[in-house]
Amino acid sequence: MKNIEIELKYRITNPSQIRSKIRKLKVKKLRSGSETNEFYDRGQELFKKKMIIRLRRSGKEAWLTLKGAAITQRPVKRLEVETSVDFESTALILKTLGLKQVFRYVKKREEYKLGTAIITLDQVPKLGWFVEIEANPHKIKLIAEKLGLTENQIEDKSYLKMLCSSKKRKHIN
Repeated sequence: MKNIEIELKYRITNPSQIRSKIRKLKVKKLRSGSETNEFYDRGQELFKKKMIIRLRRSGKEAWLTLKGAAITQRPVKRLEVETSVDFESTALILKTLGLKQVFRYVKKREEYKLGTAIITLDQVPKLGWFVEIEANPHKIKLIAEKLGLTENQIEDKSYLKMLCSSKKRKHIN
């Protein structure tokens, strides 16, 4: 199914070293900069279904994403449906439908493409640096090896879960 996301996230301590290794892979840089992520729910309706609605903005671009519950872990596999949108109009539509912004965070992101794989280098305030690799499980393993990433660096929690637990907000999953 084309709307299935498969990815692994790795916690890193030396972003310069990883960035250098990423560039040696002859990747295509897609974008970099600050990224705003807003999450919407109606009460805890989506949370109870282990789903999220995310509205994301990076520069002049914006995306609305629906993510389903994880089907598998390591790598994480889940339903993901994403579309380009106008940020302000979409936020108004969500609010008009009775959804409320329940969480928001900003991170710095560099996004690269290697064949069909997407590699991101993220800096999330209060959490640190991460590499995410989105591809089929075999490609994830190959790219991780080329970047020197190990299994003990894998981070199973989403940024949302990590940030919410650090703020003691247990109603977000």
